[in-house]
Amino acid sequence: MKHLLQEDKFFKKTLRKLDSLFDLKLSQWSIGVFVLGILLVSFPIIRTLPEVIEKVQKKVPNQEKVLSSYIPQKIEWSVCDEGLCGSLDVPKDYGDLSKGLLTLQLFQREALTGKDGAPEILVNPGGPGASGIEAVKFGFESVTEEFSDSVNLIGWDPRGVGASTRSKCGDNLDYLFFSTDSSPDTQEEKINIIEQSRKFSNDCWKKSSDLLPYLTSANTVKDMESIRVSLEQEKLNYLGYSYGTYIGQLYASEYPERVGNMVLDGVVDVSLPSNDVSQAKSFDDVLAKFFQWCEINSCDYIRDVEDNFLSKDEALRITLSPKDAFDRLRQTTEQKEWVAEATVGSNEITPYLFELGTASTLYFGENGWKRLDLSLQAMAKNDLSFMLKNAFQYLGRDEKANPIYDGSYESFLTINCADRNSKLTVDELEKTSKSSLEIAPIFGASYPYLGAGCLDWKSTSEVLSLNDEKIKDLKILFIGTTNDPATPYEWSKNTLTHFPASRLITFNGDGHTVFGNGERCVDSAVTELFVENIFPQDNKEC
Repeated sequence: MKHLLQEDKFFKKTLRKLDSLFDLKLSQWSIGVFVLGILLVSFPIIRTLPEVIEKVQKKVPNQEKVLSSYIPQKIEWSVCDEGLCGSLDVPKDYGDLSKGLLTLQLFQREALTGKDGAPEILVNPGGPGASGIEAVKFGFESVTEEFSDSVNLIGWDPRGVGASTRSKCGDNLDYLFFSTDSSPDTQEEKINIIEQSRKFSNDCWKKSSDLLPYLTSANTVKDMESIRVSLEQEKLNYLGYSYGTYIGQLYASEYPERVGNMVLDGVVDVSLPSNDVSQAKSFDDVLAKFFQWCEINSCDYIRDVEDNFLSKDEALRITLSPKDAFDRLRQTTEQKEWVAEATVGSNEITPYLFELGTASTLYFGENGWKRLDLSLQAMAKNDLSFMLKNAFQYLGRDEKANPIYDGSYESFLTINCADRNSKLTVDELEKTSKSSLEIAPIFGASYPYLGAGCLDWKSTSEVLSLNDEKIKDLKILFIGTTNDPATPYEWSKNTLTHFPASRLITFNGDGHTVFGNGERCVDSAVTELFVENIFPQDNKEC
């Protein structure tokens, strides 16, 4: 099971672009801006069987088969962008080479000391849809000096993502967000969001039908093993965040004898059913913490909502709570087409964009709460720019009137859809929305509709699960944050029951994922594992 709200650490980097406007000091994971849209995204041609045969004949030393019919070639690295670039051809279908190959792009940042024999660590930042290449280029500026000096970090764009072979569903996805209500409460709104979601699905299949069935997490797990073989590693060292913890656990279950040092931060509970809605409740819970914080810190948006949204009579009688003021703005997006000042290529906000713009700030703890306060304050003054930027950056949309999307949200949807083991139905959406709304009044109704792009998806896949017997002795270091909106802390605790020999670091704090944010207690434990091969004897609280 994968959560529907996209989880990747590199949305944090987009907020850095606005830091000067808000005078915020975002966490170090926010620094080293992930400039959405700058990737040179190519769409490598899918190779035919003769080329496959030619490739597999180029065998690496100590050759080892991932499957009986495929042998990965050795990655040939070349200098680029203050690091090393490489690529690896892998089968679209590991069980049938006649389907052809696709190409994975990789980037390696070598240990600063340049020491021979430095541990190689494969990195996945989350999503699905986040770029591992961008993660390694820009994402580790606040780690300990010992860590950055001593390890080689290798990021790859998984199949269907970024610079690797991926689908083409269309450059402009505005129709999904500007003409729909993500929490439909009338029949007309339900019909509209279903129609637009089906348009996405149909456009994808028209343009990429030869690729979409193979963009599964199960195949990505096999790709990880292919990368290990190509690197000539006896065991795979791995650092995964969010969705990266999902494929990390599945890799451990499929290839337990190949697991090296592994750290999984922001843990997804693989055992949850596909209709689980606990993530929606977690976002509601963290938003409630924002309201509590506003009670203490007198958030500025409350006063501006009172000044601009209350009549003179109401203003004399009413003092709005943080939640009341938030609800006034939220309800306004429902009641009318809100057209106002903006400088981001659009002057209209919809309920869908408001919810995404709000949810995106909850990933970053108090820094994100400051950002949300300022975005709501601007809305109360009839300036939509900041809330729209939150949403656009989350979606990988540029700020032009005729926008281009960078492909990350498309990847998020296509991989989630490829992973389904049954066809999504309208009835399932409506039922899940009702159950979600019961436990999450703010985000619950819209939560299932974030996956509505899977309607009319033409393929299903076998979903991998954990083999408790195979993983019971594995020593994996899990990290869970107590007030994480995207991967609830309970997911970390439940996951640990499947890995009894593993350990859990509990970070008592706010935000989504923690390693690399400068938290010494966490960073030192991770560094000790990767650099010194010291595994914690006990669970730990930070």
